[in-house]
Amino acid sequence: MFFMFIVFFLVVYALVWFAISSLVAPIPLNDGEKMRYASFPKATTFIIVVNVLVFVGWQFPMMVTYVLADEGSVEEAQAVQALDHMVYTFGSTAVAVREGTGIGAFSTVTGMFMHGSFSHLLANMFFLWAFGRRLEDACGSWRFLLLYLFTGFCGKTATYLLLSDIYTPSIGASGATSGLMGAYLIIFPRRRLQCIWLGGALLRGFWGVLTGGRRDVRRLVAVPALVLFFLYMASDLVSALQTFETGRLESNINYVAHAGGFLSGAIVLFMVRKDLLMRYLTMRKL
Repeated sequence: MFFMFIVFFLVVYALVWFAISSLVAPIPLNDGEKMRYASFPKATTFIIVVNVLVFVGWQFPMMVTYVLADEGSVEEAQAVQALDHMVYTFGSTAVAVREGTGIGAFSTVTGMFMHGSFSHLLANMFFLWAFGRRLEDACGSWRFLLLYLFTGFCGKTATYLLLSDIYTPSIGASGATSGLMGAYLIIFPRRRLQCIWLGGALLRGFWGVLTGGRRDVRRLVAVPALVLFFLYMASDLVSALQTFETGRLESNINYVAHAGGFLSGAIVLFMVRKDLLMRYLTMRKL
């Protein structure tokens, strides 16, 4: 019964998060293009499943224990200690990697599969699916998996190099998904992504009422990949500069990892299939 309640809660939470988030900005789903080489993105799905299992099966139960525990109780203290141990051991910090504490440099990888909240997980998985599906088709499953791990590793490493004294653990797949966005822009710069944007739908409908024209309230809109890039990365750049000035993570979000992952996405040219690379170099349709 309790398990069913948790599932119901997560589903409702996901729907509410989706509705609120899509009021503010478009949430990419996919580019609507057919897969050229494979019918199913196996590696992308595998990464999503692993991330979901790590959060739901390992992190979330301890979060529930903490929330349900009485304030000041032994159970609450134990839950806090367990959560801290979990994050500081398997989440990556520059100090831990440099000094070899916890699991050392291995946390660079394990931290990519941990998330601080369910909304954090949802956002990263939507972006992973939106950009990963077509990139996996362009690279092949194994090379795509290497691309994903590499961009995530570069995002974490950028933090170690530029914020060497920071103690705040860095968890989440944001560096890797930013890397996939960068890789997608290199290979498919002119593509449009199908996005859910409730805010835009309401604005179009309201404008139609005011002008007496057609009330276009479509929830799916085609947004150019370059527009999405500027929309999401421009704010990241500002926050990354603030992080450099203050020496701490703004809003506990590692914007430096986003930038490092995005720049590392250029390696995609070494990962794509040979025939696709030749079409890319000769400026033929991909």
